[in-house]
This record gives sequence, structure tokens and C-alpha cells, in this order.
Amino acid sequence: MGTRSMTCGSLLDLIGGITLTTNLASLVKGLRKERDRVEQQLSGLNAALAAFAGVYRGTAKPGRKRRKMSAKARAKIAAAQRARWAKVRAKKKS
Repeated sequence: MGTRSMTCGSLLDLIGGITLTTNLASLVKGLRKERDRVEQQLSGLNAALAAFAGVYRGTAKPGRKRRKMSAKARAKIAAAQRARWAKVRAKKKS
């Protein structure tokens, strides 16, 4: 009588191992996919936080540079505003 190289129990062990390996591979693949999705969300959140932090600290890039106004120009604008207010007050008196 010949000996069998595989018994029924070892065959089931082999099939169970293949199923387990397939399930683990599928699980790992799913976890990696989920990790990538979460990484994308986190990078978006980090970008939003950086933008808001920059605005509150005043380090965000402005839309355009502020122009410097000369003292003479500021004085001219102030004088014009004083004249407008004087005109309003004059109308109230009369």
C-alpha cells in the first residue's frame, strides 16, 4: 500500500492558508487605500490651516502690495476732508 503525500487535513490547511493570505492581501490593500484617502484629506486640512494661520499672523500673501502715501498727499486728503466736514457743519448752522 502506497503512502499519500497529502492528507485531507493538510489539504484543508493549505486551502485555509490560501484564503487567509488572500484575505490579508485584500485587507492590506484596503487599508492602504484608506490611508491614501486620509492623507489627501489631511493635506487639504493642513493647507487650510496654513492659510488661516497666515491671515491671522499677517504673513499671508496679500492680493497686491500696499502703496505708500507721502506725507504731503495725506495732508492734502486730510485738508479736503476737513473742508467737507466744515461744509456740513455750516449747513447745520444756517
